[in-house]
Formats: sequence, C-alpha cells, structure tokens
Amino acid sequence: MNKDKPSVSIILSRNIKTKRADLELTQAQFAEKIGISVRHLSDIERSDTFPSPTVIEAIASVFDVPSYTLFLPDEVARKELIINSSMKKMLDKEINKAIDKVMELNR
Repeated sequence: MNKDKPSVSIILSRNIKTKRADLELTQAQFAEKIGISVRHLSDIERSDTFPSPTVIEAIASVFDVPSYTLFLPDEVARKELIINSSMKKMLDKEINKAIDKVMELNR
C-alpha cells in the first residue's frame, strides 16, 4: 500500500465523520437514523471497523448522496457532487419543459 495515500477505510471514515458534522448531527442522532449503535458508528468513524453494505446504503441515504461518493477522497467527492448536482438541475429543467409541452398539447 502507498503510505502517502489514505486507505479506503480511512477515506470512508473521514467522509462519514465530516458529513455527519456538516449536518450538525451527534453520533447518537446519526446512529439512530442509520439503525446502528453509537459504539458501532464510533468504530466506523475511527476506521476500527468497516461498515456492511447495508449500513453504507443507510449512511448514503441519510446524506442524500450516491453510496460510491463516500469512498472518494475529499477533493474528488466535492467535484463529483458538484457535477451530479449540476446534472440534476439540468435534467430537472428539461423534464419540466417536457411536462409543460405535454400540458400545452392536452389543453
């Protein structure tokens, strides 16, 4: 393993802890939302244990992000989320335009 780059587990734990703090959730509040114990969350945030796929999906759901973004280094994740957000806005606009056209045709 490259000593200069953090492991996947460390990246994941940092991202979870940072995002939880950004949402101003305590470990107890967040653990309850994702259905695990505070001890288990604490272990995940310290990289002492790796969460199951089910827990990863629950975490991503609470954060409202695709689960794979939890594994991206900070700078990559920020770019990815900005791109996804921009794409979602563009798609929403296009969908709304299409709905408006359909509504006009049905008048």
